[in-house]
Amino acid sequence: MATDITETSESTDAVEAAPVNRIEANQPSEHASVKLTERAAAEIQRVMSENDLPEGSCVRIGVRAGGCSGFQYSFAFDDTTKPAEDFVSEQHGIFVAVNKMQELHLTGTEVDFYEDLDRRGFVFNNPNVTKSCGCGSSFSA
Repeated sequence: MATDITETSESTDAVEAAPVNRIEANQPSEHASVKLTERAAAEIQRVMSENDLPEGSCVRIGVRAGGCSGFQYSFAFDDTTKPAEDFVSEQHGIFVAVNKMQELHLTGTEVDFYEDLDRRGFVFNNPNVTKSCGCGSSFSA
């Protein structure tokens, strides 16, 4: 977090300014390109709490080149967003950031959380996928 030191004409006391980038939604959740299920949001909230992430952090969902089919999903926590570069929505109390350049590959994607005896994790249900690899970790759109 950046801190701005300001002097006033009446005093030379240092004053801490408000955080430079407080995460705020710039896209209504009903128009978000990526939607979280309640189960996914609950798991994200659990992980954020467990890792003592700062209040107002977001989950950044995107794609990157990789894997045998062309793209892989990226999923990370962040405490800043760039309004000119990111669509940010608030869903079930979680801020979700999607880079505008990557949105094309993610429009309509639902992120769910699956938990069973043999596996657990986040599942991406992406209607844009035209092909995926055998292990399911990469895709083409």
